[in-house]
Amino acid sequence: MEPKDYDDQLDTLISTFIKIGNSMAKKPNPLSDNSLLYSEGLGRKVLHHAISIRHLYKGVRLITNDGAFTPQIDFASICILTRAALETYLAFNYIYIAPSNPKESYCKFLFWDLSGYIERSKYLPKSDDHQKLKDQEEQMILKLTDEIKNEPYFQNLTSKMQRLALNGKWRLDQTWSKLAVKSGFSETFFNQQYSFLCGYAHSGRVSVMQIMVTKELEKQWEMAQASIGVLMVVLAKTTYDYVNLIPGIKSHIDTSSEECNVITRWKTIGENL
Repeated sequence: MEPKDYDDQLDTLISTFIKIGNSMAKKPNPLSDNSLLYSEGLGRKVLHHAISIRHLYKGVRLITNDGAFTPQIDFASICILTRAALETYLAFNYIYIAPSNPKESYCKFLFWDLSGYIERSKYLPKSDDHQKLKDQEEQMILKLTDEIKNEPYFQNLTSKMQRLALNGKWRLDQTWSKLAVKSGFSETFFNQQYSFLCGYAHSGRVSVMQIMVTKELEKQWEMAQASIGVLMVVLAKTTYDYVNLIPGIKSHIDTSSEECNVITRWKTIGENL
C-alpha cells in the first residue's frame, strides 16, 4: 500500500467514527440504559487516542525561545497510545459484544463499574470534599456488590470467579490475549503485537535501543507504521461493533460507501493476520 493511501485510510477511519457519533446528535437519546452510556465513553476514549496518534504520526517540530529543533515522529508515544486504544476496544468488546445475551452483558458491565469504584477507594482523600465523595462511593460499592450478587450470571459463576468479580477484577481470570481472541484477533498476532507495544509502555531495553538508533525521519515513520496498522484495525473493529450495538445508528450508514469499505477491509485484515 502506498504511503498516501495508508494515511488517507487512517483519516477515513477517524472521520467516519466522528461522523457516526455526530449522526446521533439532536436525536432522541438511544443510550437511556446506564450501561450503554458507558459504551459511548469507551468509544470516545478510542477516538481520542486515535486523534492524538494521528497528530504524532504527521511529525512534530518543537519550537522554543532557543530556536527550532529537528522534526520528529514520536513512534514510542504512538506505541503507548495504540496499546491504550487496543485495551479500550477489548474492554468494550468484552462487556458489550462478546456476551451471549443482554443479562450477561449487563453483569459484566457491573463488574467493570464496581472495579472503578474499588480502584478509586484506595486513594487517600486530600480535602473534606474528597472525603465526602469517598464516603458516597463506599456506599456505591456496597450497592453494586448487592446488585451483582443478585444477578443470575454471577450466581452461576464458580466461587473463585465470584471472589474475583467482587474484588474488582472485572476480567475475572481472562487475560488480554483471551479477550483479543474472543473479539476476533489471531492469538499469535495479538500476543506478538501486544508484547511489542507493552515494551514501550514499560521502557523495555528493546524500545530504548530502537529510539536511540532510529534518528532519521523516514525510519521513524517506518517504525510508526506498524502501530498505525494496529490502530486502524482497532478503529475499524470499534466502529463496526459500535454500529451494531447502538440503536438507530445503522439507519444513518450507507453500507456501499467507500467509508464502509475501508472499515470492512481493516476489520478483515485484523482478523486474518
